[in-house]
Amino acid sequence: MKTNTPRTLLVALLVGLVAVCFISVTGWVLASPSEEISQAVSASGKKDVKQADADTFLDAVAAVLVAVPQNSSAPYVAAATKMRPDLKEQINAAAQEVYADPGKAGDVDRHRVSRHRRRCTICHNGNTLTLPCHAASHHLQHHPGDTSGPCP
Repeated sequence: MKTNTPRTLLVALLVGLVAVCFISVTGWVLASPSEEISQAVSASGKKDVKQADADTFLDAVAAVLVAVPQNSSAPYVAAATKMRPDLKEQINAAAQEVYADPGKAGDVDRHRVSRHRRRCTICHNGNTLTLPCHAASHHLQHHPGDTSGPCP
């Protein structure tokens, strides 16, 4: 019968430590849709989602959605609707606006979103830009170093 040597125990301990670190870092890096929306609301100066007025909340949702591919947006829309069920129609309209084809911009019911087209803020080469959400989404797809939200 073979006994465990200190080297074997050290390797097992190291593997376990790496696994725990990987799980911790992955959970930290991959925030849930609700957490991302809450962070965007906080960045606008409101303490929590319940305190945010409708425009602030919808702007935060749009700012988060602009960085998410359309085929991955459903959990974000569902999370936003769960957080603010009173804004369900406006959340869906804002999501449509973010992903609207610029050539078909008239198809989006703007009155349910706002009087103007919703705009999203991005950070491009250290400069904060505010663009129509569809343009911001397109820009972020083609400029991987840029981020959604204002520059730090």
